Amino acid sequence: MTSRLRIATFNTLADSYTGYGDYRHAPKGLMQPGARIERLIRLVSALNADVVGLQEVEEPLAEKLSDSGWQTKWSQKEGAPDGCLTLVGNGLAIESFDAVHFSDGSGHVAQLIKVGGIAIANTHIKWDMPNRIAQVKELVAKIPAKLEPHAVLLGDFNDRPGEPARRLVAQADFQNLLPDDMPTAYIANREGPASIDLLAVRGLHAELVAVDLGGDFDIREIPSNRCPSDHIPIVAEVALPQTNG
Repeated sequence: MTSRLRIATFNTLADSYTGYGDYRHAPKGLMQPGARIERLIRLVSALNADVVGLQEVEEPLAEKLSDSGWQTKWSQKEGAPDGCLTLVGNGLAIESFDAVHFSDGSGHVAQLIKVGGIAIANTHIKWDMPNRIAQVKELVAKIPAKLEPHAVLLGDFNDRPGEPARRLVAQADFQNLLPDDMPTAYIANREGPASIDLLAVRGLHAELVAVDLGGDFDIREIPSNRCPSDHIPIVAEVALPQTNG
């Protein structure tokens, strides 16, 4: 078995939510329902990842990715058309899996999967501050360091550098691999580039991997044909924990 896992994450932008933002800059036809599915699949494939945590995934995209050679786990939000999807390469064993809806009644969900001795959480944290704080507290409590010393958090946390959710993540001994000044999304109301996604590790050696979206790529262009979401992919190489015996 490989000594490392390449782990990736990004929010795919559900078709159901494209009406909430200003996407007039996007190529004509790109934001029509279903138009981005094949481009999203190609982008996921180009990441060459072993495990991918996706957010805002609706059933048509989940089904297409299931047919694309991945082991797939899709967990729908309660009362919403989208959810989280975790992809695992077919050569890897899934040691455990669970999906938990947060207890605040928001319908948001967290997926907890174990691969290569690493507990991986994939989630989309709700944007409003009370729910955001409560959900992150609940999430890190489900993967305590004593039981899961080797862990990774993936997802759209809707939290910027210096805000409370990131502090809670750090207090649980997770290190976010992204620099504070690296934007990961271009917010739909055209507020501008924002760093709101996390790929954070605990008890693991990991390195951020640059994603090649083209030398002239500008995050202000997304969604675009080469990055058909309003979030960019984040990728890291994570060393598997050493085992005795």
